[in-house]
Amino acid sequence: VGTVKGAILVVDDRDYQRPIHRARVAAALAEGKAIMVADLAGTSESGKRRYSFYGMKNADEGTAVMLYLLGKSLVGVRAEELLVLGDALKRRTEQAVEMVPHGRPCISAAHAFAVRRDLFSKVTCLRTPSSWAQSVRESEFIPFANVVFGGLLDYDWTDLIK
Repeated sequence: VGTVKGAILVVDDRDYQRPIHRARVAAALAEGKAIMVADLAGTSESGKRRYSFYGMKNADEGTAVMLYLLGKSLVGVRAEELLVLGDALKRRTEQAVEMVPHGRPCISAAHAFAVRRDLFSKVTCLRTPSSWAQSVRESEFIPFANVVFGGLLDYDWTDLIK
């Protein structure tokens, strides 16, 4: 078996990225690193069911609105999942975990990183969504799945990974 030379947690909002992740897993294992590829609430395999919610193409939007009406955010739910996954990976490897989120999970990863910098070594965001402030400035649509109610009053999500 040998010594683990690092731990990586990969999350993606698109399940068709699997071939890319297979290559990443093979490369990480060849380098002696532990790697976990996981689905978060409403993403990839767990988000395959399509909802007809305001014509949204992302299946997680219905879940995000339901959570919003219950006083929660999907960003927060996913951040909690990342904390649990990161903790499990760190306990198994005794290594701080590098998170590699793709797409919408970048926002939740930034929140998890801000809360537990002792758990995660870094966050490497790929296909990064726009910051909340940039979306407002440029009048971009922001899905409920990407927001924390009132968040922009105190911070922008991109501030959390600086």
